[in-house]
Amino acid sequence: MSGEIDSLNYYAAVLEDIHEHFRPHSGQVLIGKALFGYGLSMVFVQCGRKFGKTCFAIYALFRYAMCFPNSACYYFAPYLKQAAEIVWHPRYMQEFFPESIRKKYGIKFNNGDYRVTFANGSFIKIEGCDNAHAVAGLNPHFVVLDELKDVKDSFWEVMEPNLLAKSAPLLVVGSPPDNEDNLYVKLSKECQGSPSKAYFKMPSMRNPHISHEYLMDKKEALIQRGELDIWEREYMANIIFGGQKFIFPMLDSEKHVKPHSEIMLGIRKRRKDYDYYCSFDPGTTSCFAVLMLAIHKYTKRIFILDEIYEKEQGKATSKAIWRRAVEKMRAINPIDDDWIKIYDYAAAWFQNEIQMEFGEAIFPCTKDLKNKEMKLSLIKQLLIEDLLVMSDNCPNMFWEARNYRKDENGRIPKENDHLLDDLRYILNTAHYYSIPGQRMERKSDWRAYKYEDDIIEITGHEGDPFNKGLLEYYEA
Repeated sequence: MSGEIDSLNYYAAVLEDIHEHFRPHSGQVLIGKALFGYGLSMVFVQCGRKFGKTCFAIYALFRYAMCFPNSACYYFAPYLKQAAEIVWHPRYMQEFFPESIRKKYGIKFNNGDYRVTFANGSFIKIEGCDNAHAVAGLNPHFVVLDELKDVKDSFWEVMEPNLLAKSAPLLVVGSPPDNEDNLYVKLSKECQGSPSKAYFKMPSMRNPHISHEYLMDKKEALIQRGELDIWEREYMANIIFGGQKFIFPMLDSEKHVKPHSEIMLGIRKRRKDYDYYCSFDPGTTSCFAVLMLAIHKYTKRIFILDEIYEKEQGKATSKAIWRRAVEKMRAINPIDDDWIKIYDYAAAWFQNEIQMEFGEAIFPCTKDLKNKEMKLSLIKQLLIEDLLVMSDNCPNMFWEARNYRKDENGRIPKENDHLLDDLRYILNTAHYYSIPGQRMERKSDWRAYKYEDDIIEITGHEGDPFNKGLLEYYEA
């Protein structure tokens, strides 16, 4: 019992020394309670710039190392050089405490390997996430992971098991990414609603020490530059996908994605009003992508209806993909002859295999008449004009379009664009080169309508100015 009392007294004395020199602000206090008071496995802080994440990260590391003897504590940033630039070279770590506290707790700093040691046997080590294999086998007691949006999945795959040995709590801090395909998004979703984890969204204004006038000036400057998305992401701590580097920033899941059953209800009512296309983009090593869509003959509205996105090579054979595609096509429109089937002209082997096995002829795709950027610009306009709708059967198509962006040099990389290539092939084959100037609904399958329907449409009221004999023609 006396040992427990001694431990509590020691813990209280350490906290008193720490808080004499660093007092967390109101937003940081909430995070501290979740991290040190509730025994959670992960505390995720989605924060804006100037919130004080770096100061709080250093505070949390010192608090853990000083309160719990013989603790191995780690601070990770995406790259070791970056980690050193954030907390070491500016001397934030070395000058966090005055000389009196450093002497009292035997705190020493090793510039050679960015390590802080304590008289109680604990240490804090500054590391980078760029060498995932180097962290294999670590047994930390506490970990801070900063700037998660720039950390690769390969690091987390190695690091996550390391946390289990000592049940090490993990503190994640950083502003949101600008793309959905990100480890940050995955871990933030895991923490939201989990009883063993905590999630906080802390915009910059939660820091009472930052000038409100400064923030408003920053907001106005970003708006004038057309970079409101940066304000939302970097200062309001909102997850906003898109920005100047993204090809399709106007893509909106609520506007451009509809339930498959709802889309098909309209298509089946006027089946002959549509042209049907299926495009194959065979991938030998990455992904075999197939896209099925319908284009309204008169309005030119495009409905992306279904997809195949096979990355498992054992299932990406020509025969297997063809059978799956035929099944999906027939579920949309069972008349095989209505479908125009095309393939990437660079994969002639695919056409040869399908011809030999199934006796089916598939046409090579038409190359872009000018360049890829022109066709991507057309797709942008289709989205803006609400002429392109995706079924919720096509999550990979939406994912590709949502995350499609230019690289740091302003070039469009040739990756994660398999279904987008299929869409381009179809637009070229359909001679769809510009937004239609006039989009007008027309009825199809005229012989399926009663002639009275036409009279009402023409005159605006019921009547019978024509010979009753026409009735046989309309109802035939």
